[in-house]
Amino acid sequence: MFGEEWSRLGEETDPRARAVLLDAALDVLTGAWSGEPVRAPGVDRVRFLPRPVQDPVPVWVAGFPGRTAPLRRAARFQGFVPVNLTDPDQVAEIAEALPHGHDIAVALEPDVDPSPYAAAGATWWLLELGPGTSGADARALIHRGGAGTSDPGPGTPAEEPDVPGAGSVGRDARR
Repeated sequence: MFGEEWSRLGEETDPRARAVLLDAALDVLTGAWSGEPVRAPGVDRVRFLPRPVQDPVPVWVAGFPGRTAPLRRAARFQGFVPVNLTDPDQVAEIAEALPHGHDIAVALEPDVDPSPYAAAGATWWLLELGPGTSGADARALIHRGGAGTSDPGPGTPAEEPDVPGAGSVGRDARR
């Protein structure tokens, strides 16, 4: 069941209720970045000082392709991360729905070529690594340049101990 890990911790699992909570949290966050005190239900005069140098602070909103609410939310911010993406055509639809200049970050497994996704409008790709990926395997993928390339790139990977768990590596698809 989707969200089972949340329900075990007493968190909200209804997607619509979670969306309302997300919108409220994003409003508090962007308000606090202004440096002025923010008041909202459950929030009393929260502000972030010093203010962020970058304005706006980039926020990428995630959501399922084909769902309009996450795209509306993403349009208020700087980008979108489609979840469970299966086809570059989905990226083209997302790019058409978002204002020009918004980032679209796609997470792809190591054997998937990011080029068709970039051609469809993706501006970033994240190398999706499974939970069993060793640190050595992750470094090897980074060293060779990630998905769809045999170019090892400059330098050699740093020697670090293997770290179990999932992770991702990002690259600006416009470069």
